[in-house]
Amino acid sequence: MGILAGVNSTVLRQRLATAIAVALVLLSGCAPFLATPPTAPTNPTTAATPTSAPKLGEPVLLPTASPMPTPSIATTLRVTDAPLQFWSNPNEIVGLVADDESIWAATLGGVVRWWPDGRNTLYTVETGMLSQAIDAIARDADGHIWVAYRDILTWSEFDGTQWIHYPTRQDAVEARYPAMLAAHSAEPKLWSSRADSTWLWLPKGDGQVQAYDGTRWRSYGESHGITPGTWGVGVGPGGQVWAVGRGVATASEGDLWWDDSSFFSSIASSDLVTDLAVDSEGSVWVSFVGERGAEGGVARYSPALERWEGYQHALNPTIPTQVYSVSLSANGELVLCGEGAVVMRPVGRAWQQLAVPGIEVRCLAQDSTGLLWLGATDGLYSIHADGTGLEGPWTVPTPLRDNAVRALLITADDTLIVGGERGVTIIRPDGTVAWAEQAGTRCGTIDDVGDVWLGGDEGLFRLDLATAGLQRVSELPVLSLAASGGQLIALGVDGFLYRQPQSAPEAWLDGTALMGSAPRNLAVTDDGNLWLSAETGAGMVTPEGALTRWTRDDGLLSNDVRAVIASDDGVVWCATAMGLARRKPDGNWTRFTVESTGGGLRSLDMVALMVEPDGTLWMATALGISRRSPEADWAYYDLAGIEHMAIDAHGILWLGSDSGLYRLDPSALTPVAD
Repeated sequence: MGILAGVNSTVLRQRLATAIAVALVLLSGCAPFLATPPTAPTNPTTAATPTSAPKLGEPVLLPTASPMPTPSIATTLRVTDAPLQFWSNPNEIVGLVADDESIWAATLGGVVRWWPDGRNTLYTVETGMLSQAIDAIARDADGHIWVAYRDILTWSEFDGTQWIHYPTRQDAVEARYPAMLAAHSAEPKLWSSRADSTWLWLPKGDGQVQAYDGTRWRSYGESHGITPGTWGVGVGPGGQVWAVGRGVATASEGDLWWDDSSFFSSIASSDLVTDLAVDSEGSVWVSFVGERGAEGGVARYSPALERWEGYQHALNPTIPTQVYSVSLSANGELVLCGEGAVVMRPVGRAWQQLAVPGIEVRCLAQDSTGLLWLGATDGLYSIHADGTGLEGPWTVPTPLRDNAVRALLITADDTLIVGGERGVTIIRPDGTVAWAEQAGTRCGTIDDVGDVWLGGDEGLFRLDLATAGLQRVSELPVLSLAASGGQLIALGVDGFLYRQPQSAPEAWLDGTALMGSAPRNLAVTDDGNLWLSAETGAGMVTPEGALTRWTRDDGLLSNDVRAVIASDDGVVWCATAMGLARRKPDGNWTRFTVESTGGGLRSLDMVALMVEPDGTLWMATALGISRRSPEADWAYYDLAGIEHMAIDAHGILWLGSDSGLYRLDPSALTPVAD
């Protein structure tokens, strides 16, 4: 049984060529859509102090109308003869910009252009995009729309007529530098600039930062003090530049060397930081969310004081419990978007809250009439600046409710189960769709009697396929599940292995102590052995609890193991950050690389493994899908971003990514010539 990794693959420049190739494939899973009309608002409701920072007066609470729920219209999942199909949810909005006549929404399922009368145009791979997974959106001074992708390094531009794609970010900047420099607002994931300066700042996409002054490029990396993994950069009006990644780094515009520091103490991990903005004083603001139910908030680092000031809901009820974005308006007003609210702080005044109960607000834009548009996980809303007239959501019909696939299962009757961060989509063999809402879903498995189990931050659940209902059987937070030989084993988020988690969870073994680091995921084989992957190697645990661990010293190409699996003939396969390794029952190891497989293994950066009963091995890599037959024949399909795999009774491959669901006919794979 396969074990699928939950690790994001490294973004590589070569993905541009991959994405262009994918764009040429006929994808027929996404059809033209109509908007769901916005509903009329009901009666207004009122919803609810800086934290450790100085008080600026009492918070202002504005009345806010609550709209009637308007759930996304579900459509059937229609399968065609196309070799590759793709489905996504264009209602998960991550960014908004307004032009003179419409609102542009960046989503994890493409770009949606909305008009005030409810009309929309959806831009996907079918209609000119390089990828469905949009990460950020901005508008330059000429009104052209720009997007950055989650899985491709380049940028794309809509010039009013068509989408233009640039080979590199540098090419894009050089082509449109004056319009970018004069843009009215910054988007840290794309570019930032300030008045009275010719410098344009942008993240390179590989963890470094670049600046362009119209003639010369300057690059800054870890050797200059840039924090690793930098994804956003902002600059204040005084020339203070901030780069945010695994920490924060700052320098004055023109300096070569940067000072770095760690995040505010309430930020448990750098992965929880959601956005950044630089204010008029040169201080950086970062928004963040909490991990597994903990509170998020916003924090400001002042270079003058060399310290953080934090604002969280527990000490200041005006602040949302989770904050997804932070920005500054043209007049210097700080704007937060978060759980159930939009919060603003005018310069020198108290926080003001627009309460929108039940809406997970990710971003905000204001149109030329002053109307506010809210981008949420369930569509687009509008509201007046005084907190009245809330309408929405406007949605695009879709069969998929959650783009971030965390579990992908196929039952004996070919029902497809897609687990995501927001819940579970159940797709019947006839294409009809049902939805079970459950936040924090991380993993799933099907046991020997056909019961479907799903685990996540809020416990372990059994899925009733007939009713699409979820029954919680344990509150144990689960990271990975495996079932075989009549037993169900859970890997808890605490690093422990649990037996019988569906009845009375028994903490059996400390996986972190066994492996020397927290295990990522697990699999169980019919002989009762457990297989673990971790950043410190691969491990096998017998039913008696004895561990055998393999590292690079034993035959792995890297200790960073993303997935491990054992086939019925006793062969162990390990997917690592530096290639594939095989261990035969006699103890001999074989290493597989891109070169040794003639390109059949698409990338050394491996993500997931799946093995069929006949020994056919499937691999998800950073650049595509690879297949090795029992006769050692290799084939591949270039499709970046895949993290989960399943195969149905007809031999069709179903693939999950952070941006949606794919269906791939193996006949489309390219064989590797001998």
